[in-house]
Amino acid sequence: MYTPVDAASIAVFRVLFGGILIWEVLRYFDHGWIERYYTGKRFYFTYPGFSWVHPWPSLEAMELHFVVLGVLAACVAAGLFYLVASVGLFFAFSYVFLLEQSQYLNHFYFVILVAATMMLAPANVLWSVDEKIRPAIASSTVPQWVLWALRAQFGITYFYGGVAKLNPDWLRGYPLSDWIKGGTQVPIIGPYVGEPWMGLFLSYVGMLLDLLFVPLLLYRPTRWLGFLLAVAFNLMNDQLFFIGIFPWVMIAGTLLFFEPDWPRRFRRFFVKGVTKRAVTQQKNDGSFIFTTRQKGLAAVLVAFFVYQFLFPLRHWLYPGVVHWTEEGHMYAWHMMLRTKSGRVRFMIKDPDSGREFAVAPGDYLDNRQERKMVSRPDMILQFAHWLRDRYREQGMTNVEVYADAWASLNGRDSQRLIDPDRDLAKVRWSILHSDWIMPLTEQLRP
Repeated sequence: MYTPVDAASIAVFRVLFGGILIWEVLRYFDHGWIERYYTGKRFYFTYPGFSWVHPWPSLEAMELHFVVLGVLAACVAAGLFYLVASVGLFFAFSYVFLLEQSQYLNHFYFVILVAATMMLAPANVLWSVDEKIRPAIASSTVPQWVLWALRAQFGITYFYGGVAKLNPDWLRGYPLSDWIKGGTQVPIIGPYVGEPWMGLFLSYVGMLLDLLFVPLLLYRPTRWLGFLLAVAFNLMNDQLFFIGIFPWVMIAGTLLFFEPDWPRRFRRFFVKGVTKRAVTQQKNDGSFIFTTRQKGLAAVLVAFFVYQFLFPLRHWLYPGVVHWTEEGHMYAWHMMLRTKSGRVRFMIKDPDSGREFAVAPGDYLDNRQERKMVSRPDMILQFAHWLRDRYREQGMTNVEVYADAWASLNGRDSQRLIDPDRDLAKVRWSILHSDWIMPLTEQLRP
């Protein structure tokens, strides 16, 4: 963990990571997403355990939050007040992530994990404002755990993205075959996206590349091949799916798999012997003794990565198709693996008065919230509970809530998603399997 390695690649990644997040903040202002996503809603879909997280009370306050987020990202990139800035960036970005579950994106979750790693790393010891202000922290090396923790973060994302593709729908070319039809502008493959074989071909290529990126990047003779394939893969994803900053973060992270002194070599300023002298000093000063602080950091890193290795596999503990039930789908790198559409209508019943009536979710939700909810059982349950509480406040003591929900997965015929006879007002959210979710019975079309 504490063998010193050249700090150059970590310094470059720090600049790229902070710069990409600055770009993301600017995109939110440019597209008006702050107002659209985080203000003026009657209801926000929250995450389990985080229902207490709410948007700031005004648009101006939310915009100020994003300004602060941009400033923190700039400080991380520059290595200015790095410890405070990196911790602040982690919490400020996590706050935005937790505000609205209908905005869940794998790459936002990924940014949080990378930010957590960077928060622990001494990434400001080289090519930073901090090391100019405080020369005592300046160093040409960092402990190698920093490099391998970041490599592991990117490696897990690539590899588990490939593992997730080992499912029957993807191996039959769904849903990629439908998604690529509009990608005629993409270089090389554009003229062929309408061909029946292209979707199946790209499905298998994408799966194999995700699984092979890490071995290719770790093995020096194939490293350049892995890097060029990763760049091409991410650029194609950017052109086909318009998925924001994710491809660019992945490209930046892929650079970490080269030798840690590659920026010096690239600039032709690498001085032979610098790393060697640092290693000698490290050995001579006895710092390889495993101190209590180092043991604590080791324990944190082990727990952090054990979680990341195991948590994406939790959907195997649930019966049924994960892309249908959504149980274990999130935080598992199931990226771009399913397309779902649906519709839902809620029935409110008052057994005391015999009154019953329908509620259209569009009366309370915006288009994106409704579009995400209609195919997500957990969000349907959360909205049903909100309706229950709302009508209880109006004096309907024994309110019952039923969902007439239908959905289609990867072009299948539509079928019921929720048991229409279950009173969702009485169903409690649980990490265990939800027996009120109807099993998937419809088959893929030929």
